[in-house]
Amino acid sequence: MMLAQEAFSYRQAVCIPRVYDFSKHKLLLDMGGGGTGIFSVMAFMANPKLNSILFDVPAVSAVAREKIKFYKSGQEIKIVE
Repeated sequence: MMLAQEAFSYRQAVCIPRVYDFSKHKLLLDMGGGGTGIFSVMAFMANPKLNSILFDVPAVSAVAREKIKFYKSGQEIKIVE
């Protein structure tokens, strides 16, 4: 289900860093994680100096951990369950 949710929100996750300048910030608080953490991942990819804290339930956090590893942004995105 989380991967299906990501498929729906991927386009928005890619577009947000194009219309909002994250370089003015050091930390992004991602409440709910967007299913797989894709919003945090895309914000980080657009601004590698950005750190993120992703809050979500344990089952969703497990999926987010895998996705974050896939995009190699694990040190910058911390997950809190």
